[in-house]
Amino acid sequence: MFRGEWSRLSNSADPIKLPAWSHDVFVLALVHLYTDWLPGTPLPEPIKPALAALSVDLAHFELDDWRSMMKLAGMLECVDLAAAARSKAIALIDKEFKAIELAGAMGDATKAKEE
Repeated sequence: MFRGEWSRLSNSADPIKLPAWSHDVFVLALVHLYTDWLPGTPLPEPIKPALAALSVDLAHFELDDWRSMMKLAGMLECVDLAAAARSKAIALIDKEFKAIELAGAMGDATKAKEE
């Protein structure tokens, strides 16, 4: 079930050290494992109170959160979760790019007026 560089250490007596996943990413991965929820789809109603109690808020996810979710999903071999997280990351990058592009266009328009 688990993949990664550390998987060969499973025969060792030393504890396996996992990267420090944010609790938001970890909890949402568990939600996926138990309910098949995917980012971009509505969260199951019974889960919402638990997520609110844990202060998990998808609205505040940033690029690093989505990248972390992709990595955790890859380790857990949750292909659908990794693909959905990748789509959310791409959408966020696209939104940021468009904002930069718009700011550049506005700057060009201001320079043209000054000339």
